[in-house]
Parts: sequence; C-alpha cells; structure tokens
Amino acid sequence: MIKTHPLAFAKIGALRSSARIPAPVDAGRQRGISLIEGILYLVLAISVVVGGIVVFQNAQLSNRVTEAARGIVTIASETRALHQNARDFGTADLTPALVNAGAVPSNFQNNDGTDV
Repeated sequence: MIKTHPLAFAKIGALRSSARIPAPVDAGRQRGISLIEGILYLVLAISVVVGGIVVFQNAQLSNRVTEAARGIVTIASETRALHQNARDFGTADLTPALVNAGAVPSNFQNNDGTDV
C-alpha cells in the first residue's frame, strides 16, 4: 500500500507503468466527438440556418407590405390633388387619368406603363 507522504503522488505514475494500479478504462475514449455530439452540432447548425432564412423572408414580406402601403397613399394623395376643385369624381374610370398624370407609381403599372 502507498502511504500518504509528499512524494506519494510522484510515485503513482511509476506504479501504473509497472501494472500495480490499472489505468482507467475511459482514458483512451475521450478523443474527438461522439456521434450524439456530432448530431447535436449538426442540428444546431441547421436550426441557425433555417432561422436566418425565416427572418430574411419575414423582412422581405414586411418590405413588400410597406412598399404597397406607400403606393396606395401616393395614389390617394395624387387623386385628391388632381380633383381638389371637383365636387365628386363622377362615374368615369379614373385610372387612365391618374396614369397619364403620373400619379400612379411605376411599380404599380404594367411594363408598358399604361395599365395599373
């Protein structure tokens, strides 16, 4: 038996090498990552990527909604400005008049710029 004195810890390494004290069983199994850890890292990475994609899509949708709201407000204010002296707008279609006056934003028109 090993007595506890200041040099006892220095002797443990020598005793293990002479096979008096067996080496721990798990000493060689601590290298690398296990399969479960690898899967967890992979799941974490995939969830970060998917989260980024979702945030990006939500930002794009919000941008489209904001752009549409600005266009509608622009059309409404231009319509009021064009017909501010009229009592009513009548029964005629205002679309061609608004397009010709430049009141409709370009992203609300077809490629030829004639229809809304």
